[in-house]
Amino acid sequence: MKRKRLILAAALVALTVLWFLAVDWSWFVDDCPSCGLGRDVAQYRVFGIPVHERAREYHTPLELVARDLGVACSHPEMTRWHKHRWWGLCICAYPRINGINGLTSDASWYDETVAAKVRQLGRANPSLGNEFARRALEERDMDYWKAFVEQLEDAGISLE
Repeated sequence: MKRKRLILAAALVALTVLWFLAVDWSWFVDDCPSCGLGRDVAQYRVFGIPVHERAREYHTPLELVARDLGVACSHPEMTRWHKHRWWGLCICAYPRINGINGLTSDASWYDETVAAKVRQLGRANPSLGNEFARRALEERDMDYWKAFVEQLEDAGISLE
């Protein structure tokens, strides 16, 4: 009888340890430095293998303009870092990086009307897309991006 209890207790401890080592919930953050795309990825994992994943993307006006000019960012320098891990789904352990991440500009002004006008600008000037990709996405020339936004405003596109 005493031996059975000891075996049962050892099995319970072993299963508990295995649960905390094998099962976790992890939160990853993907960032594209070219276009500013941000993505939060939450995964339930067993032995590090994702069994369920949910992702939420945060688009920027820069990314949306590039897409509508026909030069969508392929995210060649996308980085991923581990923000949080909950071992056994209940202990927040390493890593646990708290704080604000990924403040982006408001893209609510970029509706279908603005997108149609940007596509029209791209059709009117076929070299605009390649120049935009080179300067705004590859070289990350923010002065060019600001001038481009001013050009949209000058063309009568309301950005509010």
